[in-house]
Formats: sequence, structure tokens, C-alpha cells
Amino acid sequence: MRQKNLDPTPEKIGSYFLKPKEHVLWVPTGCFLLDLILGGGWPIAHIVNIIGDSASGKTLLLIEAFINFLAKWPKGKLIYHEGEAAFDYSYAQALKLEIEKVFFPNRNFGYNLLDNVHEELANLYKEKSNKIPALYAL
Repeated sequence: MRQKNLDPTPEKIGSYFLKPKEHVLWVPTGCFLLDLILGGGWPIAHIVNIIGDSASGKTLLLIEAFINFLAKWPKGKLIYHEGEAAFDYSYAQALKLEIEKVFFPNRNFGYNLLDNVHEELANLYKEKSNKIPALYAL
């Protein structure tokens, strides 16, 4: 059976499970098939849970999301609250992530991770009125 020409742009992507939501902005995942499954990529202004075993690629998906987010919004903010010290800086740089654009608020792991999350999300919401897009990973 011959496949139709697949256009990977979010406006053209549909999913076997979902119809694309036209009112949702999308960031590509970096994987065309995953974009198809998700209905367009990572949805903006939505919560996405990535769950998996150790070394299954969760942080890699995050790095790809950061890279694709910056490609779409070069002046956007990237915030990564790391809970398990899994982020490999040299690997992320090899994948062409601009590390200097990622804010790591808890690099020292010296306080409770969730204590400041509410405050940081509130600050991001205030900045939303300034039209500064942000990707917040916890």
C-alpha cells in the first residue's frame, strides 16, 4: 500500500489516537513518529509526564524538547529542575543544546525540590503577560 506524502509540520500532523488541536501550539519532539502519536509534538501550556526506567531516554527527550523549543523561540526561557543528577552537560552540548540558555535552579541539590516550584511557576505566569515563552521541566 502506498503512503500519502506525510508533512511533518504540526498543522498537518494528525494522530491515530487524536485529532490535532488547532488552538494548541506545538514543539516538535525531534521524532516524526512520536509527533504523530502525540498529535503534533509537545503541547505548549500543558503538563506532560514522561515516565520510564532509568536510562530509558527521558532526559534525552527533554534535551530534544529544549533544542526544538529554542529553534522555535530563540529568546525563550528554559528552566530545568533536576531531581536525580541525570543531566549530562557534555552530551547535551554534543546534541547542540545551548547550555548557557538553560537555568538550573537547584544545581546544589541542597534543598527540597518542591519548595520553590510554586513560586517559580507563579513568576513564569507573571512573565506570560510579557510574551516570553518558557519551557519548565521538573
